[in-house]
Amino acid sequence: MVTRWELLLCTGMFSLGVVLLTAAMPRDAKTAVCHDHLAKLTRAVHAYSADNGGFLPPLIVRKARWEFWMSRVLPYARNARYFYCPANPRSEKILADEGDGEKDLLPPVFDIGSTAYGMNTYLSSDGSRNARWRKLSSAATPAYTVLLGDSAVKRGYSLRPVKACWHADYGPVHAGESSNYALLDGHVETFDKSSLGLAEAFDGWKKDIRRWKNWRE
Repeated sequence: MVTRWELLLCTGMFSLGVVLLTAAMPRDAKTAVCHDHLAKLTRAVHAYSADNGGFLPPLIVRKARWEFWMSRVLPYARNARYFYCPANPRSEKILADEGDGEKDLLPPVFDIGSTAYGMNTYLSSDGSRNARWRKLSSAATPAYTVLLGDSAVKRGYSLRPVKACWHADYGPVHAGESSNYALLDGHVETFDKSSLGLAEAFDGWKKDIRRWKNWRE
């Protein structure tokens, strides 16, 4: 009969092995997993939109305890680990916890810096303003507009492509100082500073407002 201590020892050794395996994963493999997670999250956002009148999830809902877009999307993603990227240092512990499948359906408390991905702030608000801009169908070029992407190691939840905020949100965690981004139509691309435009031009970044805010009139 296996004792409780033997079971704990085996569980601990397994978790350590997964952590080491994740850390040793080649960069290309980590990028591929990140692409897969972003694609799944985008499908979850689309499912949320279909159930909510075509609207995208709000970035933040200001209640007694702030609620972030991740909590709204989790029931559709059905796996909390999709919100983490193996190339992001804070994701290793999360990805090492295999769970039992059912526990992933229980919403964790998502907060600033608790996940690896941010949402384009131009797509959403607190739900009280610019409501028509929050509709998925309002995007003029879904294949060009960013929905989600790698966010900074310490922040994580938003992507604000302006000079005052970008350095706090930008997460170049992949090879060549690059980041992965899911576009509104569902496909995922890898961009670096030379290929990703922002809402403003500054510090070597080019301006490309259509990448972030491109609505039908």
